[in-house]
Parts: sequence; structure tokens; C-alpha cells
Amino acid sequence: MDDKTRTEVEAAAFRGLIKHLQKRTDVQNIDLMNLAGFCRNCLAKWYAAEAQAHGEDVDYDAARDVIYGMPFGEWKDKYQKPADAAQKKAFEDTKPLHADISGHNSPLNGLAPDFWPNSGYHLLTRDGAGHLAVTDAFLRAYLQRPEIAPIEESCDAERALHGALMANPREAVGDKRIDAMADADAQDNYRVLLAFRDRLVAAGTVEACYLEIFRTTGVTMPPLFIDQMAHVVTRRVIDGTDDPFRVRAAELLFREQTVTLKDGAILLGDAETVEMLATTAGMGSLGKLVVGSGSPARQVDMDVLQTDTAAIYWERNERYDTVLDISFARPGLDALCRVLEAWVRHFLQAEVSIQPVQEINDEKWVWHLGLDAEASTLLNDLYEGEDVDDTRMERLLSLFRLDFKDPNQMAADVRGKPIYLALCMTPDQRVRLKPQNLLVNLPLAAES
Repeated sequence: MDDKTRTEVEAAAFRGLIKHLQKRTDVQNIDLMNLAGFCRNCLAKWYAAEAQAHGEDVDYDAARDVIYGMPFGEWKDKYQKPADAAQKKAFEDTKPLHADISGHNSPLNGLAPDFWPNSGYHLLTRDGAGHLAVTDAFLRAYLQRPEIAPIEESCDAERALHGALMANPREAVGDKRIDAMADADAQDNYRVLLAFRDRLVAAGTVEACYLEIFRTTGVTMPPLFIDQMAHVVTRRVIDGTDDPFRVRAAELLFREQTVTLKDGAILLGDAETVEMLATTAGMGSLGKLVVGSGSPARQVDMDVLQTDTAAIYWERNERYDTVLDISFARPGLDALCRVLEAWVRHFLQAEVSIQPVQEINDEKWVWHLGLDAEASTLLNDLYEGEDVDDTRMERLLSLFRLDFKDPNQMAADVRGKPIYLALCMTPDQRVRLKPQNLLVNLPLAAES
């Protein structure tokens, strides 16, 4: 049997399996997992991963549509039944035998579900230090972005270059090949993307590229690429967690948040999602955000993660439609602290403790850093003894104390001293956390 025939036979067998599963709607996913170690969702993850590895823009939801023959939410409403105690016990007992793609057997936490399948994390591999090594599959994913993928009006030169890069995403590209494109916007898009690609390839890992950008003067990289790198590295940093609060808190490292202050609570909702829902009648019933933009306030319904409802996050982990409460002593604020600790550990190989505090009452305050631009300015002014009006202080959302577990990793003049952090909202009630500040502004000891 030649390779072409073998591929056709294997594809036909796969389609037969899918057709059978679509017919047997009485067979529950949990029973498939318990008996065979995989289910319809595993098939969808395999499908999406292979499609992306071949340069196709197929996400997990689209893959589930293929496997289920309808949107998953519709299938779930029609056919999924609540799992009983025996099924749940069997699920836990057989978990070591579940397919790796299921995410049930993360090397860091045996209970960890998979999340953020469209981050690009599964297109990368880990190097010896556990950092994310750049792969051809990861580079091809950028070539499938709408700004780059050819359209009907694309000229032959543009199509030829795109095809060559899909075949070899590391291929060197000279100015002449870009100048040959008829569309000036396409030329600009390719120059920007290839400059980013070259930095990724030269760095070798996503982490090294991210650090290099912020440790050199003048950040010229488009924010989109910065956020995407933060997204996929954050996915690596919290890999293995089974805490939905932690995963939701981690979204702050790469997505802007809208803030609502209500009854003493500090509620964060994804800014893009809040704006979208404000024009589409909202959703949910467990919590509310109020959005104001110079017009009368609009009420947007979104689900607030609570201890007894937090599991809703997993099914909706890429909708960005849950609200995080970061009020003092709430699980959301603790989760953010743990994420920031893991971020520092991953990049700097430094163990730190980050804890919320309600005020800075330290006569020997020697070092601080803001987790966002507003917080940096506020802390600087407070440290210098400048007058800070009530309006600015009201925008202060959280204060933290950071301590190095090994003081020898700190610069000698501040060794053993606490470092104070702050998180603020802007005048228009937005939070744009800058995780890079923790990598470039901590007082680290000089490398020997």
C-alpha cells in the first residue's frame, strides 16, 4: 500500500468512527473515557492539533463541531446526562490511562484540565530548561493570520511567498520578494511579521525573545505580538493547575480588564468581552458589571467566579466571559499572587512570596514597582512624599508585598528588604497589567 492510499484508508476509517459516534448519542463521553481512555473531546483536540500543525486555522470549538456534527453546546443540551457517583469514581480511578491530549494527566498535576487550546501552547516544545522552543508549526500559525493569509485579490508574488513560507517558515526573505507584492499593506504586514519571526528564531525560545525585547531599549514590537507571547508563556507557567481562579487571574497578564467597584467588591471583566456584551444584551445571571463610556451606564450580566461555581470556567475558558473578584482576602486576589510568583520563578529562577497588604507602613521602604503604568506613577509619588489626591488613591485596587526566599538573589543594597507592588485602574476604569515589569524592575543581584 503506498502512502497516498494509506492516508485515504486511514481518513476513511476515521470518518467511519466519527459517523458511528454521531449516531450513538446515547454513549456518554465519561463512559468512553472510563472504558477506552478517550472521548469525543479528545478526538476534537487531536483534530485541532493536527490541523494547526499543518498550518490550518482550526480551533478546538471548530474541531468539536466536526466531531459532534453540531455545536457542542447543542449536543450537550440534547444528549449529555449528569454523571452518577459510580461514573465519577471510575473516571478518577482510570485517569492514569486517559489519553495525554485529554489534559487529565499533566506532568505537574494529575487533576489538571486542558485550557486555552488556541494559545499556540500545543504547537511548541520544551527545551532542557523547560522553556518554550520555537517550532515550525508555531511559526506557521502566524502565517495563517488574516493579515497574512492570501485572499482572492492577492497577487502571484504574494501567493508565492506565502506558499514558500508555509513550506519552510524559517526561509530567509529579501526585500525584493516583498517589494514585488502589488499591495502596499501586504508588504507592510509581511515586514512586521518577518521581523518578529526573525527575533523568535534568533532567540530560540519564546521566553528568551520576550525578555530580549524588554531588556533592550525601545520596545518597537507591536502590542499584539507582545500579548501573544505573554499568553503562551503564561499557559506554560500555570500548566498543571486545576484551580479555575488561578487560570482566570492569569488572563490579566495578556488581556485588558474593565473594573467595576460594587458593594466593596473589586470586579474584573475582560474589557473586549464587556464591550461586546454591552451591545448584545449580555448573558449570565450570577453577577453584573456596569460599563460607562461617557454615555448612560449600561448593565452587563456576566458570571462572577465563586468558590461553588468556579468550575464553570473550564467549559468556557476561551470565551473570556467570567468575572474575577480581586477584593482583599478573596480567592481571586490570592490566585493572582500565585500566578505572579510562578511568572517570576519561570523567567528568573527566583522563588518569591507575594502577599496582599492593605497599606504600606514601612519607614524603611526602599523598593517598589507598579504592575501597570498608573501604579508605577502612584508608587513613585508616594515614595517621594508627593501629594496624591483622593481621586488617584481611589484608583488603587491592590497593594502587595514581595519577598525573596533567598535574599542573596537580591542586589546588596536592598538585600532582605520587602518590595512593594501595586495594581491600579485608569481613570476610565481599565486595568492593563504589565507582567514584564516583574522581569526588568526587580532588584536582582548582578550575575557573577
